[in-house]
Amino acid sequence: MGSFPTGPESCLADPSCHVYITSMRNAVPLTIFGFWGFVILSCFTFQFWKFLHSKRRKVEPVILRSAMASESVSTAVKHKKSSQLKGVEVILDMEGGKELQVTGYTGSFFGELCYLLCCFTSLHWLALDVVIIFDYYNKCQVRSVDNLCFYGNYFLLGNYELNGKVFFVVFWLQLIWFTAWVLFKGKVHNCFRLPTELSSAKVVSVWARDQEEILSTTDSFLINFLREIKTKFSSHTTEGHSFIIPIETTKRGRRQFVFQGQRFLIKGDSVQPVHFKVGETYSDYYEHVKGIHSNEADSRLEKIGPNEIPFKPDTLIESICDETFSLFHVYQLGAYMLAFWGSYLFVGALLATIVVLSASITIYTRRRNQFMISKITKYVTEVEVLRDGVWIKIDSRCLVPGDVVRLQRDWKLPCDLLIIKGSCICDESALTGESMPVQKYNAPIAKVPYNPQGNGARHTLFSGTTVIQSGSQTNDDVQAIVTATGMATSKGELLSGILYPQILVFKYDEELPVVVLFLIAYAIVCFIISIIFQNHTGSQSIWVTKWMYCMFSVNQILNPLLPVALEVGQLHAVNNLKKRGILCLNPKRIAIAGKIRVFCFDKTGTLTKEGLDFLGVQCSLVDSGIPTFGPLVSPAKVESLSPLVTHGLATCHAVAKFGEEYVGNQVEILKQRENCLLRSRCSLLLGGS
Repeated sequence: MGSFPTGPESCLADPSCHVYITSMRNAVPLTIFGFWGFVILSCFTFQFWKFLHSKRRKVEPVILRSAMASESVSTAVKHKKSSQLKGVEVILDMEGGKELQVTGYTGSFFGELCYLLCCFTSLHWLALDVVIIFDYYNKCQVRSVDNLCFYGNYFLLGNYELNGKVFFVVFWLQLIWFTAWVLFKGKVHNCFRLPTELSSAKVVSVWARDQEEILSTTDSFLINFLREIKTKFSSHTTEGHSFIIPIETTKRGRRQFVFQGQRFLIKGDSVQPVHFKVGETYSDYYEHVKGIHSNEADSRLEKIGPNEIPFKPDTLIESICDETFSLFHVYQLGAYMLAFWGSYLFVGALLATIVVLSASITIYTRRRNQFMISKITKYVTEVEVLRDGVWIKIDSRCLVPGDVVRLQRDWKLPCDLLIIKGSCICDESALTGESMPVQKYNAPIAKVPYNPQGNGARHTLFSGTTVIQSGSQTNDDVQAIVTATGMATSKGELLSGILYPQILVFKYDEELPVVVLFLIAYAIVCFIISIIFQNHTGSQSIWVTKWMYCMFSVNQILNPLLPVALEVGQLHAVNNLKKRGILCLNPKRIAIAGKIRVFCFDKTGTLTKEGLDFLGVQCSLVDSGIPTFGPLVSPAKVESLSPLVTHGLATCHAVAKFGEEYVGNQVEILKQRENCLLRSRCSLLLGGS
């Protein structure tokens, strides 16, 4: 072991060492100050120009509300429980209680320059941190594990005092900067765009009100008090989230954007969701039995988009920003920069490495799940469709409502369909969980309203289900007309609830801020006590050193590794679920799922859908008045069973014959006297294949 390191001699005391910055009036500090001034002046000038532009051309956002949302907002405003959005209100037919605010923006060279300057400023704070730390530890002594370096020769700033003062200023300026960036995350770029009419906008800012559901049952006084404070002082922007979406222009000049799978068409300065219905009654659909023309199909495809689930994984930059741009990560940045500067170089490096690895694993896990979900949602098949009076084969992504298609056997349906000719047997277990095949018939020719979820279900084929048998004979021609594609299908609505779930507020979510507030109050008290103790014990340290030790006390109370501990547990749970074939897009809900004590199942169709084999029969015996089961008899030895049991096995009510093959529940298909349904005093043993 070496001797305890004393550190190198200060650069000011070493004649051979040249100090680069001896005063804040040197060229390097003045250059940095000039850059700060240039950024502030540029941003202020643009905001002033934007203010004048908004005064000359006042732009009102478009507010889209469903009828349900309009009633709830009116009630809330009447009772003064919610702020009302300002703009041009439009009541539309949208899902549930959705409420959107759409504002158009256009870019400018000056605005983009200011935005790039802000991005560069964020990087420059990190560069300043590296320079200050490098100056602090330059030529520091590292002799062994327990003889680590504590300080260097300060070749840039000359001494510890000036280095500490510069660090103090940079520390608080960067925390303020990054905190503001996080609070306005998603809106910073729009701050440097000019609001304009939708007719000339390049991008739109879509604000969506959060649809929260509070599931907390036992509310304390503090929880209710915080709710009142939040309701009283929060603006409408805190009640939802903003999304920046580029406007797409089609080949025919139609301007539209896609928000959470729903297409919205921009007509002038108005916005409306894209819906297309072939008809209202069965008779309306029968008017399209001859198919549609190619030009009409292209027009509809351009309007409603391709027949696919428009889900794309986040880019790597988006994933990194979404994970790291949080208030607690800003706090971690400050805590570890303080550890780096406060002679805890290797401890700070170790803790920072843990945080970086944890964030990297979280980003990797989230992206992996997104890519797997994207792979599941993508489905492309070949479809035989009637176009221009001729049967042709096209990609399923090119299907549009109104197309007449010919059903195939063993075909997974790419869209919702209404049968107009023939009948079929369909397996809907992937959608409903019911393993029993369902027979579908052609719709009647009548002026009766068509409801696919109501009386029209027996004539409707839903996307994601499988056609087991098409027609009663092999050469039967069964036709159906496309009623919905993409996110408008039954499968799309199901996936929409998974990809864009409702926000659930649990007791844990409401109590955690209370705990953090108590810790902050306790940390402030400890900070003040630490300052008093250092001043009364005759400490000769400069004020920066006293502040540093007080901040260490705060870091011990609000541990920066707390989120890492939570994330490690969540990632472990995600991996365990993945091994069991369960994908989780929101790992934070796993902890809540662990609080569930009772599960209620309405059916077992999903559990018995695939992989079931008929193993044999066990007959019940009565031995000494006690019913027991006899030995297992395999299907190859059915002759040894009694006639009553054999007849029971042969009774299969859910099996149909298609040509030379049997169609129905896999357990009930008769193949060489196997796979029969037991209907006597015997038990059917099922095992996974």
